[in-house]
Amino acid sequence: MINSYISSSNIARVGWANKVLYVEFNHGGVYAYKNADFKVYADLIAAESAGQHFHQNIRYAYEYTKLDYDPFAPRVKAKTNSEFQYREKLETKKMRIEKMLRKEGEHA
Repeated sequence: MINSYISSSNIARVGWANKVLYVEFNHGGVYAYKNADFKVYADLIAAESAGQHFHQNIRYAYEYTKLDYDPFAPRVKAKTNSEFQYREKLETKKMRIEKMLRKEGEHA
């Protein structure tokens, strides 16, 4: 994804990937605007007033969805099942050791 922070009283950041424009507002909401060409993104970040450009040219012109995740967050490689099981075993051992240490501390 291509993304840019914007100096705007309304918009914090915008991004674009696969014909979807992502807009993060200063109030915290993030929306995805479908079927937006790269030019829509480029015009928005080049606009003198990003907020005004957004309201006049994007807000009601594209189908949109409010997202419940952060599309700007770095992508993390998914762990394979064996990696997950190994980590789970380590965490379980760590929890057992901490529990034993607490019990020893209580008896001391």
